[in-house]
Amino acid sequence: MNLILPKKEKLIMTNAEDPLKYYYWPIASSFYKKRLLDVISLLGNKRYEKILDIGFGSGILFPELRKKAGELYGLETHDKVMDVQSALADMGVRTFLSKGSILNMPYEENFFDAIVSVSTLEHVKELEEASNEIVRVLKPGGVAVLGFPARNFITDFIFTIFGNNPRELHPSSHKDILSVFDKKMLRGRVIKFPQYFFNLYVSVLFIKK
Repeated sequence: MNLILPKKEKLIMTNAEDPLKYYYWPIASSFYKKRLLDVISLLGNKRYEKILDIGFGSGILFPELRKKAGELYGLETHDKVMDVQSALADMGVRTFLSKGSILNMPYEENFFDAIVSVSTLEHVKELEEASNEIVRVLKPGGVAVLGFPARNFITDFIFTIFGNNPRELHPSSHKDILSVFDKKMLRGRVIKFPQYFFNLYVSVLFIKK
């Protein structure tokens, strides 16, 4: 499966923490693209009516999501939501983007048949509230594809050498996230990267009961 990214200059760098540049760096890009490819893989070949991307950042995933859904929605906390929506529109990608919190999403119950979230939940301390909201806005039988870094000595070391405190940067571990969502949804396919030895990243398909 190939992932075709928009030209970098067509996307909006939303803040200093936005990883947009890494998708275009020769070495780092393979890891960052893999996160998105795993999301697309877990969504499968199904066509969805409405997909929500929680924590969409620069909107880099929307051109691929457009192939899988009739309507594209996004939720973010940064201040450039409308700039991102405009940039995507210039590329022919129509989206309905909102600024808001995963803890109180501005959508009706049973509104989406698919939700994706890449590298967002590890930043959330209130996993119970976040998971309740995801379940609330998903239709019965709807799917949530969630991606997050694995917590281990390797990933702790990587974040530390880049000047971050791993626990401050990511208060919730992959085990925390899996534990909370396993109580409320059915766990489907799991993709770990790398597949053997230690894992750097985990992507999981959950299904609303």
